[in-house]
Amino acid sequence: GSQGELCAIQGPSSRVELSVSCSGLANKDTFSKSDPFCVLFVKDAQGTWREFGRTETIMDTLNPAFVRSFTIDYFFEAIQPLRFQLYDEDSKSQNLREQDYM
Repeated sequence: GSQGELCAIQGPSSRVELSVSCSGLANKDTFSKSDPFCVLFVKDAQGTWREFGRTETIMDTLNPAFVRSFTIDYFFEAIQPLRFQLYDEDSKSQNLREQDYM
């Protein structure tokens, strides 16, 4: 998927690459291990959380080290709330309501 744009924050900035890995996740599957992926949300100027991007899904693991990273603009002297949410992929749907929140 394509990565979103942060809201219109002005000032000096730098590109930052964020990599995500996890250990000891709760298992959400009954007959195998979870198939986790990570979704990054950023809060816009209106205070709304917006999806910025997703990692790939890694099958059958509770200790994922995701290859796909997130590249964002880091603005010095600005607060940029980020939220990372993990899901267990249960279907190929892009709708997060159809996945298990971890």
